[in-house]
Amino acid sequence: MIKTRKIYLAAAMALTLTLTGCSNDSGDQAQKSATTPSSQVTAGQQTMQAGTPVSDTALTGTVVETFDSGGYTYIHLDNGEKKIWVAMGQTKVETGQEISLGNGPVMKDFHSPSLNRTFDEIVFSSGLADGAATNPHAGMDLSGASVEESFSDALSAGGGAPNMDAVAASGGSTKAVVTPQEIQVAKAEGDNGRTVEEVFAQADDLNGQKVTVRGKVVKVSPQIMGTNWLHIQDGTGTPSDKSHDLVVTTDEMANEGDIVLIEGTVAAKKDFGMGYFYEALVEKAVISK
Repeated sequence: MIKTRKIYLAAAMALTLTLTGCSNDSGDQAQKSATTPSSQVTAGQQTMQAGTPVSDTALTGTVVETFDSGGYTYIHLDNGEKKIWVAMGQTKVETGQEISLGNGPVMKDFHSPSLNRTFDEIVFSSGLADGAATNPHAGMDLSGASVEESFSDALSAGGGAPNMDAVAASGGSTKAVVTPQEIQVAKAEGDNGRTVEEVFAQADDLNGQKVTVRGKVVKVSPQIMGTNWLHIQDGTGTPSDKSHDLVVTTDEMANEGDIVLIEGTVAAKKDFGMGYFYEALVEKAVISK
């Protein structure tokens, strides 16, 4: 239970690093070894990697580089086989020090705009493994919300489900689904036009394909894991199986109550790890009204 909680908190730290800026002199140090622009990704492309939510790499070795930024400590760790980037709550660590770190979620192509750096792969550790656990949300303002609430809002607000068995019997999410509203909108025109219900019903066949959906924006969660998360409904679908509420990720923005036409790519059975699973969502959508 304690190990699971540490990994959970590490995931929250990964999220808050995406949501919060870092602003100290160590940014210059990070920029010196930044990945070239051609290999960078935009903030909207950052997601936890499906299927590999927790690192299986040993996090014991020698610190070859370290710096603090925004309440966090970044460590370039040499474990004898390869060098790994690790982030954790701010902790005093010195170059040349031998350390062991708790494991945690991995993110690939993680871009920090404030550091002007893209990490090809970085592990968000729960802290030092010798019992001196770090505070994964040091230096951030949660505005009264707990770490658990912030992480839950970030993932489950997009229809994430914590239980795979429950999801198997559900078109959408088992928590944080927006209550169905009285909505009647015309189905999107064209060969790619689908209703919300049809996206769920045809998710496996539509996986990786473009769809166009018209609906009302019923919830907006901006800049979570580097992208905006919209819930849209069109009056179709069944609340009992959560197929009435479609999650859309986009770099664009709409307001709650807007009737929008979205075009994006269907992702079926999207697994962000740590139990957060989507039966269907639409990614990287373009919005028109």
